[in-house]
Amino acid sequence: MMRMDYGKYRLTVMQWLLITGVYIGFDFLIAELFYHSVIAVFILLPGYVFFWKIAVQWLKKRRLRQLKMEFREWMMLMYSMIAAGASVETAIKDSYKDMSGGDNQKNYMTGELDVMVKKMAMNVPVMTCMEDFAKRAGDEDIYDFYEVMNIARHQGGSMRKIIRASIDRISEKIEMECEIAVIISGKKHEFLIMTCIPVGMIIYMRLSSPELMKILYTCTAGRVIMTAGLMMYGIAVFWGIHITKIDI
Repeated sequence: MMRMDYGKYRLTVMQWLLITGVYIGFDFLIAELFYHSVIAVFILLPGYVFFWKIAVQWLKKRRLRQLKMEFREWMMLMYSMIAAGASVETAIKDSYKDMSGGDNQKNYMTGELDVMVKKMAMNVPVMTCMEDFAKRAGDEDIYDFYEVMNIARHQGGSMRKIIRASIDRISEKIEMECEIAVIISGKKHEFLIMTCIPVGMIIYMRLSSPELMKILYTCTAGRVIMTAGLMMYGIAVFWGIHITKIDI
């Protein structure tokens, strides 16, 4: 498996098509509801760049969150093996064998262990392999784990205690994030409903009072009002996304 740079994200064809399709759908919906004009579809197309960046950032964070969960599982395997007397090199090789079977064969941590095992087979020091992974992961907890293991390996220390302490700290952090996610999930549902209300109101007005809404689409003042409303709606949506997101 090739070395993955977790600081970058390369979209698959399906992801690219999905992101593009979703934005085009939103584009047509906004153009129709706020301007009732096909020209507005093309005017709003540049917004795809911002939508694409947001989607890629979300996918990148989701990947890092998954890697961190798999890293925690790997640390538990390492702990059990080192506690049984295995060296770090042996524990990495054995944990790779354990994690590469069944449903885990295509996960991120298995791929990283595959890279480490192949490097160690070429006489690359195990700490160099771990450092390379920690730097590419770009996660504070993963890099801290590498640093404390490196210090313990060169200056002396109990690997078993170090891994156990790291497991406890990362597990506590993940559990705290899960608790926060549960608390905030209700607010996210409320936020989703609130974002749909303005759109629903415009649709209702279009259906119940088409002549009244027609003024907003045909005169300059009406278009200014709808543009101002769209800008306020966009700001509210982005602010809502910002305050309800949880960084890992």
